[in-house]
Amino acid sequence: MKKLLIFTYIGNLVAIIGFWFFNSRNIFINASFPALDYGEVFYAIGRLLGLIGMCCVLFQLVLIGRVKWLEGRYGFDKLAKLHQENGRIALGVLIVHPIFLILGNMFIQKVDFSGSFINLIQTNPFTILAPVGLILTFVIVLISNPLIMNRIDYEKWYYFHLFQYLAISLVIAHQFFSGTDIIQNPLFMIYWIGLYIFVGVNFLYFRLLRPLYLYQKHHFKIKEVEEETHDSVSLYISGDNMSELEYKSGQFLLIRILKSSLWWQVHPFSISSMPNDEYVRLTVKDVGDYSSKVVKANSGLRVLIDGPLGRFTKKISKKQKVLFIAAGSGITPIRSLMEELAIDGKDIVLFYGNKTKKDIIFFDELETLADKYEIPIHYFFSREKELEKKSNYYKGRIQLNDIQDIVTDLFEREIFMCAPPEMMRTLRIELPKIGFPPKYIYYEQYNW
Repeated sequence: MKKLLIFTYIGNLVAIIGFWFFNSRNIFINASFPALDYGEVFYAIGRLLGLIGMCCVLFQLVLIGRVKWLEGRYGFDKLAKLHQENGRIALGVLIVHPIFLILGNMFIQKVDFSGSFINLIQTNPFTILAPVGLILTFVIVLISNPLIMNRIDYEKWYYFHLFQYLAISLVIAHQFFSGTDIIQNPLFMIYWIGLYIFVGVNFLYFRLLRPLYLYQKHHFKIKEVEEETHDSVSLYISGDNMSELEYKSGQFLLIRILKSSLWWQVHPFSISSMPNDEYVRLTVKDVGDYSSKVVKANSGLRVLIDGPLGRFTKKISKKQKVLFIAAGSGITPIRSLMEELAIDGKDIVLFYGNKTKKDIIFFDELETLADKYEIPIHYFFSREKELEKKSNYYKGRIQLNDIQDIVTDLFEREIFMCAPPEMMRTLRIELPKIGFPPKYIYYEQYNW
């Protein structure tokens, strides 16, 4: 499936280059190198860059469209990361695209750079849509940079990111009204429209229509709100035909709570309950403006749900022995997954880090699981002033040397971890350095 995605992406690029070369062949074939019309060459290259850039934009929509047949193979976090990387490529190509067009027009019209730009706008008024869309795209990619994104609230970033749809709409309009390669070649027009239909159908269904379909089928609502710690709660969401909502332990849902202060945003929350026919439990920690409102949500509120999503499930488990590493609210997907693997008879060890003991989510449930399935649980506290003297209580954060000292059969295990990004990044770098195979390190990130 991964090879198929790469093949499809490259195949589309090859097809686009083929159509472009067919339309531009006279520029290159009918003249020797010294006699090339450099204005036409620059202009043709500019057109090609525009086509490639738009292909990247369509790929963006597929990557972030929550397309289930794609997400199930790659994982939402991996697709989101690819979405970020592809966005930078698209921006780079789309920035160079007008530069080549303007340079080509400079040679053809024998004017300066600004005169060439003005001439292009005057020749086709729809051309102005492109720079407006490009500026919006540049701003969106800029604020998606981790250095900036981590400094602003998710809510503000989300608002800015919505402008991507306006930017894409402007670029699409520009392409069909100004793109000579498409306008002048009926076969290429059909091919390109086919791409738009394929992307549009997948995006509209999975991103917009499927959550509405699920709501119509299940009529989701918050059945109960249970306090877990001083700053976290569990939402028990029930509805009709809950047995038909097929999800796996370790997955997450995107939810939209239908309340005046919350309905306009959708956020991911991990499923902390085992699959059952009555409810799905989502556990939320107060870490931001939106989550601070969610933890105060009342029972009875209607909810739109998209999902389940994620590959952090027992399906990817390959070994009999498992080490779980969690920190803070990272315990939420691990809570249900740990029980499911314990039921399957797997040998489990859990490392769980928090600031203090009062921050432990599911403490009673974890202790019950530990007793029932003989699971060693090692608690780490980074800010506990007076720590109880227990053999499984440790001061500080979870470090690699702690893992090596405590888990004597580490190399016989696979690792599932869910923790703050920096902690997971550190362990993913350090573990291979001691010879632990990266293929046995499983994780999902939620800071996309």
